Amino acid sequence: MIMNTIRFATLSRCARVIAGLTGFALVAAAGPLWGAVSSRVEVRGAQFIPEEDIQRTCGVEAGVPYSDAELRDIEACLMSTAVFERVSLYRESDALIIDVVELDTRPGRLSGALFYDSQDDVTARLSYERENLFPGVYGALEVSFNPEIKRLDGRLIWDDAFGEGLDFGLSVYGEHLEYDDRSYAQKSIQIEPQLAWRPDDGIRIEVGMGVRQYRMEGVEPDASSLLIDEAISLGEVTAPYLRFGLQLNNLDGDEAVRMGYEASLYRAVAN
Repeated sequence: MIMNTIRFATLSRCARVIAGLTGFALVAAAGPLWGAVSSRVEVRGAQFIPEEDIQRTCGVEAGVPYSDAELRDIEACLMSTAVFERVSLYRESDALIIDVVELDTRPGRLSGALFYDSQDDVTARLSYERENLFPGVYGALEVSFNPEIKRLDGRLIWDDAFGEGLDFGLSVYGEHLEYDDRSYAQKSIQIEPQLAWRPDDGIRIEVGMGVRQYRMEGVEPDASSLLIDEAISLGEVTAPYLRFGLQLNNLDGDEAVRMGYEASLYRAVAN
């Protein structure tokens, strides 16, 4: 009877030890799933959106022991709003940091002008540009027109398309000129893909390779024989070209100073 009691007591102690070890194992397994409680939430990188709105959008609160999986879910939640390029949540000391890079969702700039040029006479100009016209893409379009001229100049730039500081761009230019003091009209179209490298904020180097097409049309019968021969010999000219550009920005001081240098080499590539 005594032996049975001792055996029972020993088994009971073993059971308690095993239970204690099991409980410790469960706690140890569950521990990494939960982070420390953060006493405050800090938003970094906000420029256009109020920090309070970023924090409240997906319900981030101080004093909640978010697990790593929950932090990733909050990142996905914020990215789903389509107003951020990047979102990262992490703990730093006693704070939970929401680090964001915003997409520029401002409506862009629309402007119009009416000006006089000694050659083009009175001309209307309408231009529009916007950062983040599409996600990560800058877009600009300018149109000039009057009864004698029609010009269109458009540009798209994909920031960091091929890595940090390496952009891809596409430019399109076209014009149709029909001056009343000339006996012909001329039309030209230019399409240029380009690469730009930004080694730092003050330097931008561009290399473009495009195609330019020029055509004379509508030559009047009473035009000079020289002009008629030129229209016949040239007709329509299509030629590739290379363009090199350098832009320097002086960002020091109260006002930014920008200087640009550009060189083009037409017919650099054989037809």
